[in-house]
Amino acid sequence: VIEFLPSGIVSIYRTFRIVDPFRFATNSSTDLLVMGLNGLVVIITMMYLVDELRSLSASPVKYLKQFWHCIALVNVILMFVLLGLTAANEMEARTLFETEEGTPLKQGDLQSLGFLLDQERNLQGIIAIFMWVRFYKYCSISRKLSTLTRTLSKSAGPLVLMTLLLFIAGIGFALGCT
Repeated sequence: VIEFLPSGIVSIYRTFRIVDPFRFATNSSTDLLVMGLNGLVVIITMMYLVDELRSLSASPVKYLKQFWHCIALVNVILMFVLLGLTAANEMEARTLFETEEGTPLKQGDLQSLGFLLDQERNLQGIIAIFMWVRFYKYCSISRKLSTLTRTLSKSAGPLVLMTLLLFIAGIGFALGCT
């Protein structure tokens, strides 16, 4: 990607990132709906945090020995990391585009913002995986689904190791192909 900056500098980047820095604008009703839904996610995350802290404070050892409680706690922690990353990205985008009149953007500012937005999307994907795993807890309602959850719980250790190995191989391919 070749970027022609207002200062006359031409920058060449090997990666192409789509940057939408104005995610939380208030120009239309759709933007207000997105802001409201993000606020709802914050409220639900706070409710889950209170619930998990209440369970953790009741009996910490028993809480940490159960797999589903650990998944829930990791999910809540990752949600707070995502909220912090989203807020930091929004503040960086606003400070980037609120320059004085006639002052050009600095070289590379959009690339660093694009990288952070990519990391935010990656974290959203990881959180979705944790939510999907947590969904299996509620699958023990029927006999067939409880068989599935028992099988997954017995094979959780090898599945985590296999996922780790696939993750390492994926990182290797990602680094080798860029």
